[in-house]
Amino acid sequence: MRYSTRTRYGIRFLSYLGRVYKLKGPSQITQLGEVAHAEDISLKYLEQIVRKLRPLKILDSVRGVKGGYRLTAAPSEFRVDEIFECLEGNISPVLCVAGSFICPRIENCSAYNLWKGLDESIRSHLKSLTLADIMLLPKGIAAVEMPPMRATAEI
Repeated sequence: MRYSTRTRYGIRFLSYLGRVYKLKGPSQITQLGEVAHAEDISLKYLEQIVRKLRPLKILDSVRGVKGGYRLTAAPSEFRVDEIFECLEGNISPVLCVAGSFICPRIENCSAYNLWKGLDESIRSHLKSLTLADIMLLPKGIAAVEMPPMRATAEI
């Protein structure tokens, strides 16, 4: 199962804003160009991601020359499952377990329990995480201690 680049880049974008929130405080504004450069993501694509995130009310925008974006609350306030569903849409591995499609074979499907269990595991895992949790790198180093990705790659 693969998730879209919109979801993958959106998570990286929000994680970057979370690092800024932790390092520089909740009022710090970050320009999209800064994130695009640091995370090696197209500026146009980030603009699309920002529009997709609006319903979550996770971002506060400031217009003008020094404008940009910041998180509306601490990273620990935003659940990853809500971010995934906002960016990806339906996150179920197959439609029959999503509840939006009634499969005529559901009563006699040998694979249904597999898909249902996988869906429940994915949702449970994503629901257990906040944006603050994903700001930690695999080795336990807080992402707030790390330079932006591009700066690291150039070393």
